[in-house]
Amino acid sequence: CYEEGLYIIINVHHEDKWLNVKTLDTDYEKIGVQLAAIWRQVADYFADYDQHLIFEGMNEPRMKGTASEWNANAAGIAAVNYLNQVFVNTIRTDAKGHNGERALMIPGYAAGCSSAVMNAIKIPQWNGADAENIIVSVHSYTPYDFCLSDTQVNFNRLYQTHTTEINMVFYSIKGLFLNKGIPVVIGE
Repeated sequence: CYEEGLYIIINVHHEDKWLNVKTLDTDYEKIGVQLAAIWRQVADYFADYDQHLIFEGMNEPRMKGTASEWNANAAGIAAVNYLNQVFVNTIRTDAKGHNGERALMIPGYAAGCSSAVMNAIKIPQWNGADAENIIVSVHSYTPYDFCLSDTQVNFNRLYQTHTTEINMVFYSIKGLFLNKGIPVVIGE
């Protein structure tokens, strides 16, 4: 893919044994050590690949198996923001090759698309300012009844009842990120 000029995203995906765990909100520092160890190896290995290679620190980080698994709470949000900072620090510190300017994707809690989750995303800091070349990663299965259940089998963009939820997602993305020059990828 890289040799064909495509853009590639590498991430850690559904790491249910050490990242997406019930205790994410309390064990985030220990989780951060493992996250940094993985990303240091990946960053070193792919250092000479240019901006066609994007790193995404985590996929849907959440407190799996809890009442807050898909509905963020303050402690889970803080843990994910902490881990996003660990990820950026790992790639940017002693950056080899293209890692100093590489585009890095960060999610909010569970990569959620609610305005509350997206509003709680803290852009990681680097050298005392918002880190550069950061992309926010969002997942949106909206409207849920159409995308993930069998209760709505048709979607009509002319019906407000079909479009209100997805319109709100895009309005939030635009206001929170795009208007500030922060790109967003809706990965799922």
